[in-house]
Amino acid sequence: MTSLTINLPDEMAAALTAKARAQRLTAEEYARRVLELDLAPDWLQRAASRAKEAGVDPPSPDEIDEKIAAAREIAAARKARGESPHRRET
Repeated sequence: MTSLTINLPDEMAAALTAKARAQRLTAEEYARRVLELDLAPDWLQRAASRAKEAGVDPPSPDEIDEKIAAAREIAAARKARGESPHRRET
C-alpha cells in the first residue's frame, strides 16, 4: 500500500473538511473516495454518476469487496453440493 501526503492551502483544507462532514466522512475518507472514483474505469464512473443523479450513494470499494467475497462463498458452497455456481433463486 502506498501512503500519500497532500499539502493544501487552509481554504482548500476547510472546503475538503466541509464536504467530508456533509457526507459524514473524515477528510481522509472523502479524499480517498474522490480519488477512487477518479481512477475508476469509465464504465464505473458512469454508473456512479447515474446512481448519484438518482439519489443513491454508490457502494464503497470495501462494500463491493464484501459482496464479491460473499458471492464467491455462495458459489463455493453450491459447487461443493454439486449445484451450478450461477444458479439464480426464484
